[in-house]
Amino acid sequence: MNPFNLTGPEFLLFYLALLVVMIGGAIIFRRVIEAGEPSKLDLSDPYLVAFLRGGRSEAVRTAVISLMDRRLLSAQKTRLCLGYNALKEPPGNPVENAILHALEKPAEASRLYSNATLISIFSSYESQLKREALLPGAAKKLRRIFTFLTVNAILIGVGYTKIVIALERGHKNIAFLIILMFVGTLIAAFTSFPRLTEKGRRAIRDLKVLYKGLRQRNRSSAESSASFETAMLVAVFGMAAYQGHAYGHCRQAFFSGKSDSGNWFGGNSGCGSSGSSCSSGSSCGSGGGGGCGGCGGGH
Repeated sequence: MNPFNLTGPEFLLFYLALLVVMIGGAIIFRRVIEAGEPSKLDLSDPYLVAFLRGGRSEAVRTAVISLMDRRLLSAQKTRLCLGYNALKEPPGNPVENAILHALEKPAEASRLYSNATLISIFSSYESQLKREALLPGAAKKLRRIFTFLTVNAILIGVGYTKIVIALERGHKNIAFLIILMFVGTLIAAFTSFPRLTEKGRRAIRDLKVLYKGLRQRNRSSAESSASFETAMLVAVFGMAAYQGHAYGHCRQAFFSGKSDSGNWFGGNSGCGSSGSSCSSGSSCGSGGGGGCGGCGGGH
């Protein structure tokens, strides 16, 4: 039976079924092609894991929370500075070192995004993840574009043909079909270009299973027993999974949206304890949200 001879409502149902089949088939095809063998990349670096899960912003937030949890950083509103433990603890990994070095003098948290050292580290992370096919490389991106264009060409071609036939026959009730074509294009675009490959998505899922016990322990005890556990918990599950004091100080800053000045932390609610300050003349406070400034000269 020729689908172009169907009545208007019948053809809309046919087109909707075609849309589901085409987009669903493209998703399955992409996942099968991008699945591959389990990754051999060492995912014990929490900041690499955070970058895999959510990109540069997640890696920076994970590092900031870890450093605040260890009292290596303090915060007041949108400003970060060295905490009172900054001189006591040996240097951490390159991401932590870059953040601590960038905050030798109190600074807006948003400046971490444009820090040249961090950008270089995250570029290295991205290259590693692409080599392991956890993020799409150039070849996979081209395949995704080709698949999207193929699906789109079929959907638009079928819809356009029906519109031409309908107009030739004097039918002008084509608005719903045009809407379906537009929605189909949007859905195809949205599903064709996920940030992670299927292999990367499975890696994150496996990490969540592996560290499930860590999340349960954190729920029963607000204070983490080790700095690595804090960093890996936030890296795998996000900030909301963390129950420690640093989250209590900074949750509003992370999630309150942009302030008038467009700062990364956003909002005007302070992260620190009352009365703390990041002004250059203040001293380091006693907690993760204590005052900023006095410890800055030691790094």
